[in-house]
Amino acid sequence: MEDPLTPPVVEPVPEAKPGAVPMATPRGNGPDGFLPAKPPRAPIPLAIRPDGYAVLPEGNPCVGCDHCCRYIALEIDRPTTKKDFENIRWYLLHRSVSVVIDWDGAWLLQFDTPCEWLVDGQCSHYELRPEICREYDPKECERYLPTQSHKFLLKTEADLQKYLADREVRLAKRREARAEREKQADRKKRVAASRSSRGSRKNGAGRVRAGSRTRGRAPSGRRSGGG
Repeated sequence: MEDPLTPPVVEPVPEAKPGAVPMATPRGNGPDGFLPAKPPRAPIPLAIRPDGYAVLPEGNPCVGCDHCCRYIALEIDRPTTKKDFENIRWYLLHRSVSVVIDWDGAWLLQFDTPCEWLVDGQCSHYELRPEICREYDPKECERYLPTQSHKFLLKTEADLQKYLADREVRLAKRREARAEREKQADRKKRVAASRSSRGSRKNGAGRVRAGSRTRGRAPSGRRSGGG
Protein backbone atom coordinates (compact mmCIF):
# COMPACT_ATOMS: atom_id res chain seq x y z
CA MET A 1 0.00 0.00 0.00
CA GLU A 2 1.33 3.40 -0.94
CA ASP A 3 2.31 5.64 1.95
CA PRO A 4 -0.06 8.68 1.82
CA LEU A 5 2.55 10.85 3.51
CA THR A 6 5.18 10.21 0.86
CA PRO A 7 5.41 13.14 -1.58
CA PRO A 8 4.39 12.17 -5.11
CA VAL A 9 7.18 11.55 -7.53
CA VAL A 10 7.64 14.45 -9.93
CA GLU A 11 8.55 13.35 -13.41
CA PRO A 12 11.55 15.18 -14.89
CA VAL A 13 10.71 17.85 -17.41
CA PRO A 14 11.89 16.90 -20.91
CA GLU A 15 14.54 19.11 -22.35
CA ALA A 16 13.00 21.86 -24.43
CA LYS A 17 13.65 21.83 -28.16
CA PRO A 18 15.24 24.88 -29.79
CA GLY A 19 12.62 27.56 -30.35
CA ALA A 20 10.03 25.88 -28.13
CA VAL A 21 7.94 27.90 -25.66
CA PRO A 22 9.53 27.65 -22.19
CA MET A 23 7.63 25.72 -19.53
CA ALA A 24 7.51 26.28 -15.80
CA THR A 25 9.25 23.55 -13.80
CA PRO A 26 6.67 21.41 -11.91
CA ARG A 27 8.23 21.50 -8.47
CA GLY A 28 6.16 20.72 -5.37
CA ASN A 29 6.82 22.91 -2.34
CA GLY A 30 3.99 21.85 -0.02
CA PRO A 31 4.64 19.50 2.90
CA ASP A 32 3.00 16.71 0.90
CA GLY A 33 4.23 17.86 -2.48
CA PHE A 34 0.77 18.83 -3.74
CA LEU A 35 1.19 22.57 -4.16
CA PRO A 36 3.81 23.70 -6.65
CA ALA A 37 6.45 26.32 -6.13
CA LYS A 38 5.53 29.95 -6.70
CA PRO A 39 4.72 30.86 -9.41
CA PRO A 40 2.53 27.76 -9.82
CA ARG A 41 3.49 25.17 -12.36
CA ALA A 42 2.20 25.32 -15.91
CA PRO A 43 1.43 21.75 -17.02
CA ILE A 44 0.96 22.91 -20.61
CA PRO A 45 3.45 24.88 -22.72
CA LEU A 46 2.89 28.55 -21.88
CA ALA A 47 4.89 31.66 -22.61
CA ILE A 48 6.58 32.85 -19.42
CA ARG A 49 6.91 36.55 -18.66
CA PRO A 50 10.14 38.00 -17.23
CA ASP A 51 8.53 38.01 -13.75
CA GLY A 52 8.12 34.23 -13.96
CA TYR A 53 4.36 34.13 -14.40
CA ALA A 54 2.59 32.59 -17.37
CA VAL A 55 0.79 34.43 -20.17
CA LEU A 56 -2.96 33.77 -20.30
CA PRO A 57 -3.53 31.53 -23.33
CA GLU A 58 -6.36 31.90 -25.80
CA GLY A 59 -9.36 29.60 -25.69
CA ASN A 60 -9.81 27.60 -22.49
CA PRO A 61 -7.05 28.78 -20.11
CA CYS A 62 -7.71 25.86 -17.75
CA VAL A 63 -6.66 23.15 -20.18
CA GLY A 64 -3.91 21.08 -18.63
CA CYS A 65 -4.05 22.85 -15.24
CA ASP A 66 -5.39 21.44 -11.98
CA HIS A 67 -3.89 23.93 -9.51
CA CYS A 68 -7.19 25.18 -8.04
CA CYS A 69 -8.34 21.56 -7.57
CA ARG A 70 -5.54 20.78 -5.13
CA TYR A 71 -6.44 22.94 -2.14
CA ILE A 72 -9.31 24.61 -0.31
CA ALA A 73 -9.19 27.94 1.54
CA LEU A 74 -11.66 29.04 4.21
CA GLU A 75 -11.84 32.58 5.57
CA ILE A 76 -11.25 32.85 9.31
CA ASP A 77 -11.53 35.71 11.79
CA ARG A 78 -8.61 38.10 11.76
CA PRO A 79 -6.46 37.30 14.82
CA THR A 80 -6.04 40.14 17.30
CA THR A 81 -5.17 38.54 20.64
CA LYS A 82 -2.35 36.35 21.86
CA LYS A 83 -4.75 33.41 22.04
CA ASP A 84 -5.81 34.01 18.42
CA PHE A 85 -2.21 33.84 17.22
CA GLU A 86 -1.63 30.76 19.36
CA ASN A 87 -4.47 29.14 17.42
CA ILE A 88 -2.78 30.16 14.17
CA ARG A 89 0.40 28.47 15.41
CA TRP A 90 -1.63 25.33 16.13
CA TYR A 91 -2.94 25.32 12.56
CA LEU A 92 0.55 25.62 11.09
CA LEU A 93 1.89 22.74 13.15
CA HIS A 94 -0.35 20.41 11.12
CA ARG A 95 0.75 18.88 7.86
CA SER A 96 -0.47 20.49 4.62
CA VAL A 97 -2.08 23.45 6.41
CA SER A 98 -1.11 27.06 5.77
CA VAL A 99 -2.53 30.52 6.42
CA VAL A 100 -2.91 33.11 3.67
CA ILE A 101 -3.41 36.85 4.15
CA ASP A 102 -4.76 38.37 0.95
CA TRP A 103 -4.37 41.94 -0.29
CA ASP A 104 -7.74 42.92 1.22
CA GLY A 105 -6.52 41.89 4.67
CA ALA A 106 -8.65 38.74 4.86
CA TRP A 107 -7.19 35.72 6.66
CA LEU A 108 -7.68 32.32 4.99
CA LEU A 109 -6.98 28.87 6.35
CA GLN A 110 -5.67 26.76 3.46
CA PHE A 111 -5.61 22.97 3.25
CA ASP A 112 -3.36 21.51 0.55
CA THR A 113 -5.46 18.50 -0.40
CA PRO A 114 -6.64 17.44 -3.87
CA CYS A 115 -10.27 17.04 -4.87
CA GLU A 116 -11.56 13.45 -4.94
CA TRP A 117 -12.86 14.06 -8.46
CA LEU A 118 -9.44 15.02 -9.78
CA VAL A 119 -8.21 12.24 -12.08
CA ASP A 120 -5.15 12.63 -14.28
CA GLY A 121 -5.27 16.39 -13.97
CA GLN A 122 -8.94 16.67 -14.99
CA CYS A 123 -12.30 16.78 -13.23
CA SER A 124 -13.96 13.38 -13.63
CA HIS A 125 -17.43 14.89 -12.94
CA TYR A 126 -17.07 18.23 -14.69
CA GLU A 127 -20.79 18.68 -15.41
CA LEU A 128 -21.53 18.14 -11.69
CA ARG A 129 -18.76 20.40 -10.36
CA PRO A 130 -19.67 22.65 -7.38
CA GLU A 131 -20.88 26.18 -7.93
CA ILE A 132 -17.68 27.67 -6.53
CA CYS A 133 -15.79 25.91 -9.34
CA ARG A 134 -18.18 27.32 -11.93
CA GLU A 135 -17.80 30.86 -10.61
CA TYR A 136 -14.00 30.78 -10.53
CA ASP A 137 -12.45 33.26 -12.98
CA PRO A 138 -9.35 31.84 -14.70
CA LYS A 139 -7.91 35.35 -14.76
CA GLU A 140 -7.53 35.05 -10.99
CA CYS A 141 -5.38 31.94 -11.35
CA GLU A 142 -1.99 32.41 -9.74
CA ARG A 143 -0.31 31.44 -13.01
CA TYR A 144 -1.54 34.63 -14.69
CA LEU A 145 -1.36 37.28 -11.99
CA PRO A 146 1.26 40.02 -12.55
CA THR A 147 2.09 39.88 -8.83
CA GLN A 148 1.81 37.25 -6.13
CA SER A 149 -1.75 36.42 -5.18
CA HIS A 150 -1.24 36.93 -1.45
CA LYS A 151 0.20 39.54 0.83
CA PHE A 152 1.53 36.99 3.32
CA LEU A 153 1.82 33.22 3.18
CA LEU A 154 2.46 31.40 6.47
CA LYS A 155 3.36 27.74 6.01
CA THR A 156 5.35 27.00 9.16
CA GLU A 157 5.68 28.10 12.77
CA ALA A 158 8.86 29.95 11.78
CA ASP A 159 6.87 31.93 9.18
CA LEU A 160 4.43 32.97 11.92
CA GLN A 161 7.24 34.03 14.27
CA LYS A 162 8.79 36.16 11.53
CA TYR A 163 5.39 37.68 10.69
CA LEU A 164 4.79 38.58 14.36
CA ALA A 165 8.28 40.11 14.70
CA ASP A 166 7.75 42.21 11.57
CA ARG A 167 4.25 43.07 12.76
CA GLU A 168 5.63 44.39 16.06
CA VAL A 169 8.04 46.62 14.14
CA ARG A 170 5.18 47.95 12.00
CA LEU A 171 2.99 48.55 15.07
CA ALA A 172 5.84 50.38 16.83
CA LYS A 173 6.23 52.70 13.84
CA ARG A 174 2.49 53.34 13.81
CA ARG A 175 2.51 54.13 17.52
CA GLU A 176 5.41 56.56 17.05
CA ALA A 177 3.65 58.23 14.13
CA ARG A 178 0.41 58.51 16.12
CA ALA A 179 2.23 59.96 19.12
CA GLU A 180 3.93 62.51 16.87
CA ARG A 181 0.59 63.50 15.32
CA GLU A 182 -0.96 63.90 18.76
CA LYS A 183 2.02 65.99 19.88
CA GLN A 184 1.68 68.29 16.87
CA ALA A 185 -2.08 68.58 17.40
CA ASP A 186 -1.52 69.48 21.07
CA ARG A 187 1.09 72.05 20.09
CA LYS A 188 -1.33 73.65 17.62
CA LYS A 189 -4.02 73.80 20.31
CA ARG A 190 -1.67 75.53 22.74
CA VAL A 191 -0.63 78.06 20.10
CA ALA A 192 -4.26 78.75 19.21
CA ALA A 193 -5.19 79.15 22.89
CA SER A 194 -2.27 81.52 23.44
CA ARG A 195 -3.30 83.70 20.50
CA SER A 196 -6.89 83.73 21.70
CA SER A 197 -5.77 84.79 25.18
CA ARG A 198 -3.67 87.67 23.83
CA GLY A 199 -6.55 88.82 21.69
CA SER A 200 -8.90 88.85 24.69
CA ARG A 201 -6.50 90.99 26.72
CA LYS A 202 -6.21 93.52 23.88
CA ASN A 203 -9.97 93.79 23.50
CA GLY A 204 -10.38 94.28 27.25
CA ALA A 205 -7.84 97.13 27.28
CA GLY A 206 -9.66 98.85 24.45
CA ARG A 207 -12.94 98.83 26.32
CA VAL A 208 -11.31 100.48 29.35
CA ARG A 209 -9.94 103.31 27.23
CA ALA A 210 -13.32 103.82 25.65
CA GLY A 211 -14.91 103.99 29.07
CA SER A 212 -12.43 106.64 30.24
CA ARG A 213 -13.51 108.92 27.43
CA THR A 214 -17.12 108.90 28.68
CA ARG A 215 -16.26 110.13 32.16
CA GLY A 216 -17.71 113.55 33.03
CA ARG A 217 -20.95 113.01 31.14
CA ALA A 218 -24.38 112.93 32.75
CA PRO A 219 -26.72 109.97 32.19
CA SER A 220 -28.64 112.08 29.70
CA GLY A 221 -25.53 112.55 27.66
CA ARG A 222 -25.10 116.21 28.53
CA ARG A 223 -21.89 117.43 30.06
CA SER A 224 -22.14 117.87 33.78
CA GLY A 225 -21.40 121.02 35.65
CA GLY A 226 -22.73 123.90 33.56
CA GLY A 227 -25.36 125.20 31.23
